[in-house]
Amino acid sequence: MADEIRTASREHIPALTEIYNYYVHNTPITFDMAAKTIAERSQWFDQFGEMGRHQLLVALEAGVVVGYVCSHQFRTKDAYETSIETTIY
Repeated sequence: MADEIRTASREHIPALTEIYNYYVHNTPITFDMAAKTIAERSQWFDQFGEMGRHQLLVALEAGVVVGYVCSHQFRTKDAYETSIETTIY
């Protein structure tokens, strides 16, 4: 079990990429056919803030990222403005 949960920072992007790519390679749940690069995940990271609806939190064990959770835009259509999607890895 994680001993700390906190807002993700740019320094966590390599670990977040590694975690995500594990699921790309080993499961069908991401619907991605190819692993993500750190550059792609850096761009993905930019959608999150420390406050508000769209946040990214990391779970740390002894200072090592072991998982993450995020809330992000569900759809781009205006009718979905107040809806969010959550993801846990």
